[in-house]
Amino acid sequence: MLGDYSDRVVARCRDAARDLPGPTEQQALLSASLDRMAAHVGASPGSNPLVLLGGVAAAWGRALDAQAEEVGAFVLFYVAALDLFDDVQDGDLEGGPYEDAGEAIAINTALTLLQLGERSLLRAMEEEPTVARALAWQELYNRTLGVAVAAQHRDLRGSRAIRSPAEVIENHGGKTSSIAMTLECGAMLSPEGRERLALYGTIGRDLAILAQIVDDLRDVLAKEHSSDLRAGTMTYPVACYLERAGVEDAARFEALLREPDASLPALRSLLYEGGAVEACAEEIERRRVRIHEALASTGNPHGAHRMLLETVDALADAIYVPEAVDASAFIRLPVHGAHAQVREHAQRVAGRLDAFGYGELPELRPWISSAYAYVPDRQVIYYPDVEDFSREVLGLQAELLGVDNDAALRAAVLHQLPAVLAHELFHALRHRTGRMTDDVWHEEHAANALAVAYAREHAPEALASALELADTAIARHGAEVADKAAPVLADAPRYTRPRGYEMDAREIAVTQLMMVRQLAQGDERLGDAVERWLRPSP
Repeated sequence: MLGDYSDRVVARCRDAARDLPGPTEQQALLSASLDRMAAHVGASPGSNPLVLLGGVAAAWGRALDAQAEEVGAFVLFYVAALDLFDDVQDGDLEGGPYEDAGEAIAINTALTLLQLGERSLLRAMEEEPTVARALAWQELYNRTLGVAVAAQHRDLRGSRAIRSPAEVIENHGGKTSSIAMTLECGAMLSPEGRERLALYGTIGRDLAILAQIVDDLRDVLAKEHSSDLRAGTMTYPVACYLERAGVEDAARFEALLREPDASLPALRSLLYEGGAVEACAEEIERRRVRIHEALASTGNPHGAHRMLLETVDALADAIYVPEAVDASAFIRLPVHGAHAQVREHAQRVAGRLDAFGYGELPELRPWISSAYAYVPDRQVIYYPDVEDFSREVLGLQAELLGVDNDAALRAAVLHQLPAVLAHELFHALRHRTGRMTDDVWHEEHAANALAVAYAREHAPEALASALELADTAIARHGAEVADKAAPVLADAPRYTRPRGYEMDAREIAVTQLMMVRQLAQGDERLGDAVERWLRPSP
C-alpha cells in the first residue's frame, strides 16, 4: 500500500518534470533533484515523508488515489525546492549536481520545483467538492511557506541574533515546518480531516523539533568535528548552556568556540557539566510523551500511528533509553484483528511449554516486514503486520507461492501462526538458556527442529500448511536455490563457525522450507527436542 503509493508519487513527479518545457540542462538538473528525493523516499519508512502522509490518510480509511498522489507530489516538490534553497544559502552545492551549474542556476531550479509543487497542489484542489475545502489546502501551503521563509531569514541574518532556547525552538520549528505540513496533508486527505488538522499539526511540529534537537546533540557529541560549532550556529544545547552559565563560564565557552575543532572535548565537557545535555533530553522527552498522548487521544490503533511512535522513540533512543508511555500501549502493542490471533497463538504456545519450565513470552511487536524475527538485544519477537500493512508484508509470500491474492496470502500466513511463533519463541528460549550461538543456520536448524516437534504434537494443521507451502515454493524455486541450500542443510545440525545467512530473502525462505520438509520426515517428540536443544549446557 504505502510502498506502492510512494512509487506512484515519485513516478508522477518525474512525469511532471519531464513535461515541463525547458532546456535539456534544466531537465537534467530537475531529474537530479528528484533522484535525491527518491533516495530519501526509499530510506527507512519512518523517514519517508510519503509514508507519513499516506499513513495518516490510510489510518482513517482514505484510499491513496489520484488526488492523494497529487498531494504527495506537491510535498516532494516542496521539500526538494526548500532543500535546494537551503543548500544555496548554506554554501553546500559542492560535490552535487549544482556545483558546476552555480548558485544562480540552482536558485532558478528551486523556483521551478516550487512551481511544479504548486501545480500538483492545484490539481489536488480541483478534486475537492467544495470551495471551502479547496481553499483549506491553499491556506495550509501559504501558512507553512510563510513560517519556513521567516525562519530561514532569521538564519541568514545570523544565528547569534537567536539567543534563548525558546528562540532556537521557534526557529527549528520554522525550518522543519514541512514535517508538520506533511502530517497535516495526510489529515486533510482523510475523512473529516479538517477537524484533525490541528492535532496532526501539533504532532508534526513536536516531531520536527524533537528530531532537530537530537540532530543538534549528535553534531556536538557524536562527530569528530562539529559543523554547527565550527559555523557558530546557535543550536539548542548551546542555547541551553548559555542560558544557565554565569558570565565567566559563558566567556570561557565563547573563547573555546573560536577554535571549535581543537576545543571540542572541552566544549563537550562544559555542555555536560552545565546541564545542557540533560536539558535537551528533558525537552526531547516532553515532546515524545506529548506525541504519544496526542496519537492515543485519537483512539485509532492503526499501524501508521505505531510506525510514527516508533520513529519518535528511535530518535529519543539515540540520546537516552525512553520508557513506554502507558497511554499509547494500545497502538504500540495492538490487539485488534490479526494482532489478537498472533497473541492468542503465542500465549497458547507459551502455556504448553510451561510443563518444561519455559512458558514466559518475550514482547510481541508487529512490523512492516515479511519476516518473523527474535531480536536478542531487545528480547522482542517481531511479526508481520498483515492487519494494517498487508501489501507491504505479503510480497515474499506472493513470490514464493506465485499467488497475487491478498486474502489468500493473509489466510496462509495466519494458518501457520502456531508453527512460526513456536519457532521464534524457541529462538528466545535458546537465548535465555545460554544455548544461542553465532551460527545463524545452526540456530535456524535448532528452532525448526523444536517447532516441527511442537507442531507435530500440538498444531498438526499448521505443520501441514507449512509443508504444503514448502512443496509449492520448492517446486517453483528449489532448482535455483539448491546449490546454496545443500551445504547449509548438510552442516546446520552442528555448530560450524560464526556466520550469517549469506543469501537474499527468497533464498533464505526456500532453504528454511527445505529444512522444515527434511525435519518433518522424522518423528522426534517435543520433550526429546527440548532436552536436546534447550537444556543448558553442562
